[in-house]
Amino acid sequence: MDKGKGQAGSTARLAKHIEKDERYKLCPSCGNFADFNSNEIYCILCGTRLLDACPECRSPIYYPTAKFCPACGEKYNRQ
Repeated sequence: MDKGKGQAGSTARLAKHIEKDERYKLCPSCGNFADFNSNEIYCILCGTRLLDACPECRSPIYYPTAKFCPACGEKYNRQ
């Protein structure tokens, strides 16, 4: 099976069950999070640039305490 099709399907299934206004930005260094609609670009705790989507598949981040992307399995924390 084509990996790209699987990721798109997973993302679509996730998005179906979650409201779009429940998105988050995550800090890949310390795990802090911010509301997606906030103006924050950098983490207020450690200064690292916040992720607004999975760095691998670009799926939105729906879980503020997530350590891995539920669509592709990529680790959010780059340390």
